[in-house]
Amino acid sequence: MNSITLFIGRVMVLFPGLGTENDREKLYNFSMRIRLSIRSSMNIAIGFSVAVLSSMAPLSARATSVWRVDGKQIEIDVTSDTAISSDTFYYLLNAEGVRQGIIRIESVADKKAFGTLHMGKAETGWTLRRREGKKSASKTNANKGRLPASEDGGSATSGDSPGHSSAVSSGFYFEPYLGYFSGTLDATYDASLGGGSSSATGSGLAFGAKLGYAFPVVFLALSAGGGSGKTTSSSGTQTDVVPVDIALEVGASFWQLRIWGAYVNETLKAESTSSSTEYTGSGYKLGVSYTGFDMISINFEMLPITYTKLKSDSISLDLGPGKAMTAKSNVYILSLSLPIGF
Repeated sequence: MNSITLFIGRVMVLFPGLGTENDREKLYNFSMRIRLSIRSSMNIAIGFSVAVLSSMAPLSARATSVWRVDGKQIEIDVTSDTAISSDTFYYLLNAEGVRQGIIRIESVADKKAFGTLHMGKAETGWTLRRREGKKSASKTNANKGRLPASEDGGSATSGDSPGHSSAVSSGFYFEPYLGYFSGTLDATYDASLGGGSSSATGSGLAFGAKLGYAFPVVFLALSAGGGSGKTTSSSGTQTDVVPVDIALEVGASFWQLRIWGAYVNETLKAESTSSSTEYTGSGYKLGVSYTGFDMISINFEMLPITYTKLKSDSISLDLGPGKAMTAKSNVYILSLSLPIGF
């Protein structure tokens, strides 16, 4: 008895007693229909699996874009095929795909998502990608000063880690501050003023404000500062002092720090029970700030000032080398500030 052997997929099927040409043609057509059915079923299953996995993905790569930026409040345009969840952190990617900041999604409704800038900066048109493993703010405090290069496949450069969360990312800002100053005031006299030298130490309250413009890394600011304190001379005499400073600052921001330098003009008024004296001069200022907190920055500044004029109730002098008197001060300021962007 003749027989026909067919391979359907990878399964061998033996049909005994079927050896005519008509039988072989029927079986051949039958086997082809089975193969097509199997392939169609596999394609349908694969397509369904891909669709399910896509719908389960937390965020398609670069499928959403920044619609509006208002300070640290960001509105996101969400496409219909994108799943995005609240209380989750996402990277902000620029047109080149480089990470520039981190946003925390607060709510999602009607193809719009609303979030708060956690660090870095944001601009209209930038896209989002989920920061894996970051669900709540308490888990990200240790890393919120930088964008790790190991996550999301990007590279961490100076452009994607502006370095401050309390500092303003970009644009105009106003920054009031309040703190404490401590320093020394030293003077020398030639023979016409009796010769010798004097020194006094002082401390007190420091306050002021800065108005500036922040670029992605560099910032410029005009600073006006004042204070109120007391100095005590080596002889024990106490004097009330009121310093007033005007400075032009240039600085840079990176990670959780800001550093800056400035040219300073200062007027120092010193009043005791017996006299009133006013010093004017100039110098420079060096400062560093920690911006790792959400709103407040911690600042430390150093101001060495050389005075060029003195005016009192009874005398007016030009000060400096070769003059009858020289005077200089060295002051250190520790303060807290509140940068406000607008």
